[in-house]
Amino acid sequence: MTTERWQDLETTIRDRFDVESRGEEPMEEGPGKRDFIVFTTPAGKMRLEFVTKPVVTGKHTSGGRKMGVATNVSYDYSEDEFSHSLHAYQWLNGEWDEIDAKAFAN
Repeated sequence: MTTERWQDLETTIRDRFDVESRGEEPMEEGPGKRDFIVFTTPAGKMRLEFVTKPVVTGKHTSGGRKMGVATNVSYDYSEDEFSHSLHAYQWLNGEWDEIDAKAFAN
C-alpha cells in the first residue's frame, strides 16, 4: 500500500460511509505514525490504520557477559525510506478485533 492509495481509499470511505473519527497517532513502540479512520458500515463499526515507519538500517547491542547484566539494543533508522502497512479492525464485543486488510486494499 502506498500513501496515494491510502488517500484514495480514505476518500472512498468518506464518500460511501458515515465517518465517526479520523486522525493521526504516534507509534508507541518506536518512530513512525499511524493514520486511522473509524467508520460505520452495514457489517458494523470498522477501523482502518495506515502505519508508516522508517526503515531500520542498523542494529547495535551492548551489554556484559556476566549473568544478570542487562543488554541494550538500539536501532538506526533511515531518514528518507519508509515502510507502509494497512491494518483493519472490526468492533466486536467491546473491543477492536483485527481482520484481513486485503479486502480493503483491492
